[in-house]
Amino acid sequence: MLPIAKSAQLVSPYKPINGYFGQPAYFDGGTNYLTLTGDHTGEADSKLFTLSVWLKRDSTSPTTAEYIRASSNFYLTLFDTPPNYGQVLARGVTPFPVALFIQFNQQITAGVWHHLIISCDLSNSANRHVYLDGSAMSVDWATYTDLAVDHTAGGDQRVGNIDDATPGATFGGSMVDFYFNKAEYIDLSVSTNLEKFIKNDAPVYLGSDGSLPTGTAPIEFLSGPLSTWHTNDGSGDGFQEIGTLTDPGNSPSLSYEYNP
Repeated sequence: MLPIAKSAQLVSPYKPINGYFGQPAYFDGGTNYLTLTGDHTGEADSKLFTLSVWLKRDSTSPTTAEYIRASSNFYLTLFDTPPNYGQVLARGVTPFPVALFIQFNQQITAGVWHHLIISCDLSNSANRHVYLDGSAMSVDWATYTDLAVDHTAGGDQRVGNIDDATPGATFGGSMVDFYFNKAEYIDLSVSTNLEKFIKNDAPVYLGSDGSLPTGTAPIEFLSGPLSTWHTNDGSGDGFQEIGTLTDPGNSPSLSYEYNP
């Protein structure tokens, strides 16, 4: 008698690195972005901030500025016109002097996942870091002033866009774990601190509300299931989804492992 074959078990060849799967959200570069009218509940001006995000750009363009995060007085923008490959601009309270202006000397290339993290304490020029893919990024610290960033000026807060009147400024690509802490500085030169966000070239679980890196939930943490990715797991208010964010079908959290 022939032996009875055991039923086949399908095993995915893709395994989550660091035991964590970061859900990607795809922005189509035209009609998809997130918006919040006015300030977050509990918003406060501050000299400290940490912003972390995983990005996979669709393309690079020397004529288009892609806004990753924009509000009345804080902007994270990607460019592709050497030597300016991106910038962070932050303004203080009325009359809105420039408190911070950083220019990126390295390009965040298209078609692959990158991790960008920025942390600053504007009261101390020794406490400032920009890391790309786990290594210190080459940047120009054009302006670094001991001023609190004005986060309470009102106006729209947007992820993936600046405003409807600026064509071509919408981000085209995917994001994982958008983390914006407007109240805390993290010394990223300490490897164990950096590894709270990136380890083995992959995302790390930041907690259901993003609180694991510092013990406090950031005001913005966009993560989790795609259907609620925009609602904000951080301590602030939820964003409105304009258009429909979709699943791009790949994540920096996964690696391919052959299972014979």
